Amino acid sequence: MSPGEDRDTTDALRLELDALRKRVAELESAESLLRIQRDTALVFGAGGPLPAALEMLLGILCRIEGVDAGGIYLADASDERFDLVAYRGVGEDFLDIARAIEADTQAGRHMFAGQPLYLTVDGMRLDPARREVVRREGIQAVAVLPVRWEGRIVAVLNLASHAATAIPPAARSALEAVAAQIGGAVARRRAEQAVMREEARYRSVIETVNDLVFHVDAEGRFREYHQPVSGAYLYVPPERFLGRRVDEVLPEPARGQVRRALDELASGEERVEVEYPLELGGEERWFQAFLARREAPGGGYDGATALIHEITERKLAERLLSESEERLELVLNGADLGLWDWDVETGTVILNRRWAEMLGYSLDEISGDYSTWESLVHPEDLPGVLGVLGEHLGGRSEFYEAEFRMRTRGGGWKWIQARGRVVARNAAGQPRRVAGTHLDIDARRRAEAEVRAAKERAEAMNRTLELAIHRANRLAMEADEANLAKGDFLAHMSHEIRTPMNGVIGMVGLLLDTELGPDQRDYAETIRQSAESLLKIINDILDFSKIEAGKVELEVLDFDLRRLVEDVIDVMALRAQAKGLEFICLVDPAVPSGLRGDPGRLRQVLINLVGNAVKFTASGEVKVHVEAEAMDAASVSLRFRVVDTGPGIPADKQAQLFEAFSQADSSTTRRYGGTGLGLAISRRLIEMMGGAIGAESAPGQGSTFWFTVRLGRQEAVTGEPWQVSEILHGKRVLVADASGASRRLLGGILKAWRCRSETAADPGEMLERLRGAPAQDPFEVAILDSRFAENETLLRALRSDDRLSRVKLLLLAPFGRQGDPAELGKRGFAGSVTKPIKQSQLYNSLLEVLGVSGAAPDAAPAPDAALTPDVPAGPGPVISRDRYRILVAEDNAINQKVALSVLARLGYRADVVADGRAALAALREKPYDLVFMDIQMPEMDGVTATRRIREGEAGAANARVPIIAMTAHAMKGDREAFLGKGLNDYVAKPVQMRRLGELLDRWLPARPAG
Repeated sequence: MSPGEDRDTTDALRLELDALRKRVAELESAESLLRIQRDTALVFGAGGPLPAALEMLLGILCRIEGVDAGGIYLADASDERFDLVAYRGVGEDFLDIARAIEADTQAGRHMFAGQPLYLTVDGMRLDPARREVVRREGIQAVAVLPVRWEGRIVAVLNLASHAATAIPPAARSALEAVAAQIGGAVARRRAEQAVMREEARYRSVIETVNDLVFHVDAEGRFREYHQPVSGAYLYVPPERFLGRRVDEVLPEPARGQVRRALDELASGEERVEVEYPLELGGEERWFQAFLARREAPGGGYDGATALIHEITERKLAERLLSESEERLELVLNGADLGLWDWDVETGTVILNRRWAEMLGYSLDEISGDYSTWESLVHPEDLPGVLGVLGEHLGGRSEFYEAEFRMRTRGGGWKWIQARGRVVARNAAGQPRRVAGTHLDIDARRRAEAEVRAAKERAEAMNRTLELAIHRANRLAMEADEANLAKGDFLAHMSHEIRTPMNGVIGMVGLLLDTELGPDQRDYAETIRQSAESLLKIINDILDFSKIEAGKVELEVLDFDLRRLVEDVIDVMALRAQAKGLEFICLVDPAVPSGLRGDPGRLRQVLINLVGNAVKFTASGEVKVHVEAEAMDAASVSLRFRVVDTGPGIPADKQAQLFEAFSQADSSTTRRYGGTGLGLAISRRLIEMMGGAIGAESAPGQGSTFWFTVRLGRQEAVTGEPWQVSEILHGKRVLVADASGASRRLLGGILKAWRCRSETAADPGEMLERLRGAPAQDPFEVAILDSRFAENETLLRALRSDDRLSRVKLLLLAPFGRQGDPAELGKRGFAGSVTKPIKQSQLYNSLLEVLGVSGAAPDAAPAPDAALTPDVPAGPGPVISRDRYRILVAEDNAINQKVALSVLARLGYRADVVADGRAALAALREKPYDLVFMDIQMPEMDGVTATRRIREGEAGAANARVPIIAMTAHAMKGDREAFLGKGLNDYVAKPVQMRRLGELLDRWLPARPAG
């Protein structure tokens, strides 16, 4: 459904809702007046002392709109004086005025002799003292209604209101109706004859009411019965009722409801109201019963008077109203909108559930009034919002629309967009009702703020770099927009920085391969480490800037998740081991290995989080856990958790963790190094992959960094990462490790493989468990941590016991110290596995020590066919690398030396030229097997030189020579752009020797030696 159709549907529903509300209000108003008249009739029909009845009557009158206090004066037998016999809601000072009116008979009769009076305080003629009393009492308006009987005034209703306005017309009609209704009842005080006339009048009132009226005695038997005038519903002949009990006549559920109401009246309740449905004529009809307690002449319960009124029409209207509200609620919830409806005159506000949920509340927790809304608006935003609202209320704008912050239940602030308009005005044209919606725009405003902040940071970075680099300044000044200038500038900076860094790292690498003294090697190693750290910082800054500039695109490749995680383990293991940390990694067995996504970016995020955990953890352990949150045939949602036992992060610092150029502790950069960009880059990458990232930490309790990502599943790879051999099912394996985390990890893995595993925390416990195993069911394998393996007493005990010597020992060796297999065999070990534990390695080692062939398959992503040269597949003859002719086109003298030296180390000979024009000349002189082409060179750039080579200007023999871009251009799209312009492959500077060797093996066909 389109937004326009949504609005049309919403407007139609609102119109329908308004009509229903109006109809319900009319029904409720009529029903309210009828209820008051019924209640009045019940009060005087129930018997008892007249003053008590008048007290109850005052309570009924104070339910009428605009009336909340007053008194009733009753004429004495001589009609010469009026006594105040009942009052409600007034203080002693006000009663003094009332008693003064009693004493002043002439003044009282003059005041009460006319027609009903409706006065405000300003219209009353009062002396200063009485006016001061009225002012203190808070009385704003009064109504004086004479109660007549047979032409004489028998009582006076003197009613008051604390409201600022006069008693409304609807209330006046109700008061006059009640005043006319009670005259006969009051006259019973004067004579028995008047009492009988009042009874007749009461009967006449009952006869005119279209209700079922009956009296029951204290035992619940019907004694009197009146059928409604229409006789259309619930008609039952009187003989079916009179003399019988309620339980014998009324059907369920009316029977149970009325029976319980009678019990409440017998227990002392004065009045009870119940509602119930009945099945009549094949349809459901609803009724409302009003029951009033009857007092016996001598006191005590004497039964009840009941009126039963049909409310089917009202129930239907309520149901239709509810359904309409539900439909509107569905539309609004579908549009994620909060609904508000403001009664301007009363200040009440009707809210829907979504309105409250936006701020973290439930409807029960938040007050529905204007002052509450105003108190939740941010103080800085409130003046502007009120100004916009006032413009609309004053008729100077068609709609009210504003964006502002509101306080949430947790104390924070959330951005809200409010829209609304006046939907009803009073006779004077003033707004009476305003309705509208709230929309949560916090994420949008946060994103806009982040964009602005990123733009400001980028602009600040550009300004700083402009001062140092003339070319960046020229590019920035010439750019029409900042983002375009940033993209060009980043490409240039990437090239300019990587070119000298290639020379520094390459030459230091070559230097370290020469014979050096201890001091010289230490100096060179320090230079290498510093250069690599500098390159890491530069890469972080450029990577972040590329993300900000939208220059990063995610790849979708097939990859093996477990191999990726184990690669991260290999990268970080030595660092963790050097600090004495326990490094644990677990990929849940249910997680598939064959996935599709961007493995490079996933590895980058994981290495960043694990690297931080190792860097900031002084002792204890670092754990990596990968589990599946949701999975289907096409994709899997994964949650990665990196848990450490480091110092922890205060709550007030955690919000800054994923912001650029910020760290939790201002001393962190000086102590540990780093740019403060790693987590910011990780967050952006995870968000690009449709996931989320966060942290949970507390000082002294370590930290947990987590992220989620949804990846595709490879079509050709289904089921478990590997099929676990049944030979492992039921095998008894003992895990001996002092680290509790390591024991839990191994125990979980073995359990998933259906092994029966136990653990031991020290050598004594290990021997106890091994010796305690039944002879017919011994342990077959024991996995020992290196600290156990160094315990010669333990090893001698294992070798000297015939039963224990049959147990296969598998060593958990520190990373990089697996040991010589022959030496391990002499010490009694059947094999070894390195820490951090890799599941595939552990699985294969277990099968090996148990003498079972086969291993866990190790899926690998398919090669990139677009970069594969057109050469025969399969193994070739022995390669003689020095027979290849390689040309290097590079304008930087240092990088020329690096390239020639690295190629020489790899066994290749090469010629070097300084630009593209010289490369063309060299190719014309003799053919070459491969060309490494720099892109940015003087005289002629690498792209132009490649185009002219492909056009045959270097000779037909060299037109198809493989050309590899060896360049410092490393921006988004550079690789694709070069491959589309005639180059065959691409390598970014600084160039690693391993990467260069892979390219040469790929593009140079095998050639026999000799």
